[in-house]
Amino acid sequence: MWDDGTAVEETLSAFNDLVRCGKIRYYGFSNVSGWQMQKIVDTAKTLNLEPCISLQVKHDVCFVHLNDNHNSSGLAFDLDTKAD
Repeated sequence: MWDDGTAVEETLSAFNDLVRCGKIRYYGFSNVSGWQMQKIVDTAKTLNLEPCISLQVKHDVCFVHLNDNHNSSGLAFDLDTKAD
């Protein structure tokens, strides 16, 4: 979603207008980094706009960078974790 050519305020205002006029009930984002999501949340709060309610993250079971989160998930679901 992140677009360096469009201000986050403009994007959030558009979503806010769509929610308030009944065109959509909620909105969310996908594949944004942590700092981008924090900026989205903070901006919506500051401008008193409808909040983002979901975040979809990219996950590919065929290609996963092994880190503590993946390792914990592997243990929780009895999965084998492997790093090349």
